[in-house]
Amino acid sequence: MPDHGGATLAAYENRTGSDLPARRRNALGRTRAAGLPVHHVALQPTKLAIVYGLPSPEEFKESEVAQKRFPFGRSYVLGGCIPVEGKDTVDGFLCPECVKARAAWLKKHRD
Repeated sequence: MPDHGGATLAAYENRTGSDLPARRRNALGRTRAAGLPVHHVALQPTKLAIVYGLPSPEEFKESEVAQKRFPFGRSYVLGGCIPVEGKDTVDGFLCPECVKARAAWLKKHRD
């Protein structure tokens, strides 16, 4: 995704109410070598899907837990309720240990 500058990102954040810009800023503020405070492993750069629409109550609960236990465990970000034409992915990062922790949490809480 081309980065058209902070003003565009801020306008997108304000218009959509998305967690996308906050996660992106947090991820981009860390280097791959610095890793995460949760699992202390290197972040893997990737394209994250943008999911539009109202999240389910389960999604809200997962988001709450994710902040502390697996902040870089999702292969997608919430894009808000109003789709932005031509925006289906964003550059981001995944933590392999966060991905595992999220999968374990989902298995325990959704099965």
